[in-house]
Amino acid sequence: MVPNIFITGGYRTGSTHIQLSLSRLMRYRRVSVIAKGGSIGDEGHRIDPSTADALFPLGGFMFQCHAKASPGNLPILQRHNIRPIIVTRNIFDSLVSVQKRFDEATETGWLGNPMQGWKALPDRQKWRWLAYNVSPWMISFYVSWFKADIEKLFVSYEDHFRDQVSGIRRILDHTGISELGSVSDEDIKSVTGRMDGNFSGSGISGRGKREVPAEWQDMIRDQARAWGSENWKHLANAGIIQ
Repeated sequence: MVPNIFITGGYRTGSTHIQLSLSRLMRYRRVSVIAKGGSIGDEGHRIDPSTADALFPLGGFMFQCHAKASPGNLPILQRHNIRPIIVTRNIFDSLVSVQKRFDEATETGWLGNPMQGWKALPDRQKWRWLAYNVSPWMISFYVSWFKADIEKLFVSYEDHFRDQVSGIRRILDHTGISELGSVSDEDIKSVTGRMDGNFSGSGISGRGKREVPAEWQDMIRDQARAWGSENWKHLANAGIIQ
């Protein structure tokens, strides 16, 4: 069977760009296994078991979402021998990108403004809202995957977009796709769509540490420490928090 590719990531981690590059490269069909409603609740995207049971055995599909390794999601992936790719990013950089996404949105809802009147809020109130409502979810998302008993691959935003050819190759190796035939560097470069290195604007690595106010950075670090020293070590080693 041709392997599936299942990518999950925290908010604004580059997971959508990675899945678009891979789907173009492998000519995989991008489909959703997210339960109807598809909203991102405390547990993240919820995988619909009926849809997964129908599609996963066919192979050759691309799935991308914001699913945690929750008690509902993990057994489905294990049952079908899915090897998830988890995209990580420095949490402060992610928050800068989330704020920019909210500021530019024209609609209300998670993929738009989080509330009516968002754009009129002072920056201090925006950062407060993000620190209380977004960063706890992101930390718990990563911790769920650190704990997950499944063959997984963590892909950091910073490393991947520094060298997309190597990043794509790691994913192909992890999923077993490399065993099906060779893919040239030129093939990969033709689909990545952006040059390696830092992106402009909110994609610049390190911008979050400069722009997220120090008081909220300290609060977010405290949120991470509340998960215990072992998880703090995982978060720090992955460059998610420092």
